[in-house]
Amino acid sequence: MLLYRVITSFILAVFFFSSIYLLPPYMLNFLLILVVALAAQEWARLVGYSNQILIFAYIIITLSTIFIIYNYFFTGETKTREFMQPLLGISSVWWTIAFFWIKNYPESAVIWSNYVIKSLMGFFVIVPLWFSVFFIFNLNYGRYLLVLFVLLVALTDIGGYLVGKKIGRHPLIPSVSPKKTWEGFFGGMGLTIIVISSIWILVPPHYKYYSFLYLMLISVLTVLASVVGDLTVSMLKREVGREDTGRLLPGHGGLLDRCDGIFAAAPIFTLCTFFA
Repeated sequence: MLLYRVITSFILAVFFFSSIYLLPPYMLNFLLILVVALAAQEWARLVGYSNQILIFAYIIITLSTIFIIYNYFFTGETKTREFMQPLLGISSVWWTIAFFWIKNYPESAVIWSNYVIKSLMGFFVIVPLWFSVFFIFNLNYGRYLLVLFVLLVALTDIGGYLVGKKIGRHPLIPSVSPKKTWEGFFGGMGLTIIVISSIWILVPPHYKYYSFLYLMLISVLTVLASVVGDLTVSMLKREVGREDTGRLLPGHGGLLDRCDGIFAAAPIFTLCTFFA
């Protein structure tokens, strides 16, 4: 299982970074929409939809939402930057609510465990990934920011897994995920800060788009958001009695099992770019 996890992680890393650097915008957007569709399919199954027609309908509604956002916010005379702020603000509020639901689980399940709320949760989890990445990619130095973003989430996951596996003793939120520990949390945070600090020191000055302190702030907020995203999917899996969201990735489970942190971190990371 560990070998499958390592191989899958390596392949995903190569795939992500090569896609960011090599693909033209329209191909990257197509790839992003495919990721959204796969995530929507897995979320629909987590909600409890077993009928293929209902699952397909959920995917179509999710993609239609993206189409509407694209036409309203990213085309014509619309001032994209001005309208992105409220979108990202709403996403940040949602993840704050998700944090309190995690913190108070299982009592909080009374609020969100029905089909309607869980279905709506999926939109707040999945759709912001698309407009966050789409917006960042179209900035002048967007490709570099996307690399930084993926690197932050990957380091959080790697550090959390290795340290938690080795010395993890104190559960982070045992009612949601007994295997996630405080040691793993600080391991992920520590590895991220060390690697990003080293990169900042080594890169040429013209690649230092942010000050060191602001880069550390972005890193910490992205790590925190990534952990909340991870725990949100874990909470939903625990509620419905499933170990994985799917079988797409050997050693990891489904797309949401591997990329749950990315979905939560994307709008937070993007919002940080507005205040640099």
